[in-house]
Amino acid sequence: DVDGRLESFLRTIGRRKFLLPLYRALIEAGRKPDATRIYAVARAGYHPITQQSLDEMLGERAG
Repeated sequence: DVDGRLESFLRTIGRRKFLLPLYRALIEAGRKPDATRIYAVARAGYHPITQQSLDEMLGERAG
């Protein structure tokens, strides 16, 4: 399913240029709890600059 593939992608791909638009789309679709849950699991695998960007986007440190 699409949600499963998206979550798998967000957990395994660390490229900021791909991650930011996808997390932003989840938030804009009213799915911030899903974005926060996925990010909490995936955060440790992201580059520190990506972590900082997503921490700011999500409005908190989720990890």
